[in-house]
Amino acid sequence: LSATATATAATLAVLPVQVAAFERVSLIAIPANVVVAPLYEGSVLVAAVATFVGTVEPLAVVLRPVLAIVPAAFIWVVRVFAAVPAAEFPVTAPLLVGAGWYVGLGVIVWWLDRRPGPPQVLEHGARSGLGWSVGLATVAIGLWLLVLQSPDDRARVTVLDVGQGLAVLVEDRGQAVLIDTGPPDGVVVSALPGRIGRLDAIVLTHSDSDHAGGLGALIDRVEVGAVLASERTRGELERETGVPLVGSSFDIGDEIGLGERTTIEVLSPPLATAGRGHESDNDGSLVLLVTIGDRRILVTADIEERAEQWLVESGQELGADVLLVPHHGSKSSSTQEFVAAVDPVVGVISVGGNAYGHPSAEVLARYSEVSLYRTDVDGSVVVTSDGERLWVRGER
Repeated sequence: LSATATATAATLAVLPVQVAAFERVSLIAIPANVVVAPLYEGSVLVAAVATFVGTVEPLAVVLRPVLAIVPAAFIWVVRVFAAVPAAEFPVTAPLLVGAGWYVGLGVIVWWLDRRPGPPQVLEHGARSGLGWSVGLATVAIGLWLLVLQSPDDRARVTVLDVGQGLAVLVEDRGQAVLIDTGPPDGVVVSALPGRIGRLDAIVLTHSDSDHAGGLGALIDRVEVGAVLASERTRGELERETGVPLVGSSFDIGDEIGLGERTTIEVLSPPLATAGRGHESDNDGSLVLLVTIGDRRILVTADIEERAEQWLVESGQELGADVLLVPHHGSKSSSTQEFVAAVDPVVGVISVGGNAYGHPSAEVLARYSEVSLYRTDVDGSVVVTSDGERLWVRGER
């Protein structure tokens, strides 16, 4: 009972901070914390012991299998709870809602503390410190909440779960740009967040159906400001559909700004030198760099080895915090030189059920030191940033 009460109090106390930081609310936090708490405490104890034992190698070798049991059990239990269906759901709330939560929580605890109950034996006639403890805790947590930025003040890049295809939503300061539109089944319409009623622009990296096939469904359902694409892609799509695209060409060096913090810039393909290295549809894909303050996200569409080689040799700064893995993880892409040049911390593969073997096991091995997300496993992958810090999560 005591463990449950402690877990409940802790969960209620940090709920607004959790929403502000992660935009998620767990439905099983209390039972999970009750089960996990002893294992967590045991893991801390093991870590303390390991700090000293680790300096004596023979002893560390002997004790390691025993000491590893508790941390391993801790991780296993956490994963079991994390895998529970519908264990959490997305939530966003203004800062005032969090402040109101703490005010309400403080009032409830104050009222409970004032209720008549069994007499308490206190030294020197002092009153219970519960009210003061709750008050101090409320002030402390409220200050932490003020330090955290509201999710509404962060830029957001969402790799939408559209199956075997690509659609990337970039949002900042009330503006929204969609890079590619997914396959022809129009799944991109349901994948878009409900808050999106208008797209300032759609950028098409190339004309393949898994990247541009959802354009018609989007235009029918969502207000679109402009459709941007290379001259090559525009010509191909207009010939296929017979409908002229409203917008302008979008080529190397061009840039879209979403407020002062976020830009989308074209890095490839080159115009004057576009030859054998970019003659295929895949290598002719627009490569886009999304910059949010100091953070960089590289969107590579379906480029393959030749286009990757050109980018590495072009002298452009390719380093990025997040890399959208080229061509859905195809073995024809993600050369070691290219991955090394980008040197990402996080990789995202947009992939669904397919007959191509995407993503290739060989390619996955090249990202062994990268935090890797997959839309077929993690659902839509959301990257948020305030221009300095970066948060990544899957919605599944």
